[in-house]
Amino acid sequence: MQELSLEKLRRQNAALLKLAKSTAIDSGDIQQALREITEAGSMTLDVKRCSVWSYNEQRDGIVCLDLYEAEKNQHSSGLTLMAKDFPAYFKYLGEERFLAAHDAHTDESTCEFSEVYLRPLNINSMLDAPFRRSGLMMGVLCNEQVGEARVWPPRRAKFFRFSCRSDFSCI
Repeated sequence: MQELSLEKLRRQNAALLKLAKSTAIDSGDIQQALREITEAGSMTLDVKRCSVWSYNEQRDGIVCLDLYEAEKNQHSSGLTLMAKDFPAYFKYLGEERFLAAHDAHTDESTCEFSEVYLRPLNINSMLDAPFRRSGLMMGVLCNEQVGEARVWPPRRAKFFRFSCRSDFSCI
């Protein structure tokens, strides 16, 4: 068990080191930087889906800038979620707080996604954090647990909260 924890720690450190050395992030290559961020998030948190969403111009919806699906090793983008369709989630986003939905189907902030998004994709838990640019919340980094629901350990949630405080100036 301890070796498994050490292996996870090594993977996490490797992913963070790779991001720290990223030329895409340093050079402002937004698309490549987003790909690296979502891949690192998937590897670090051991989730099958990691995505970055940004508010649209009217701030009444969020647009997926990059979604990484680890099982397919595939990136996609473009899906838009509107506040009118998911008012509880957008209310929560408006509070600019970290979200750990252990059971996303029953959590009051994410249950609206259950039938149209979570069940079809077999997503059962979500771990989201806002990101800011120049102090303004610009969107959310979303991690989705596919398959068995997951209780996010406080230390994992604490790590995620700390690591997402950065000002993603490349976005």
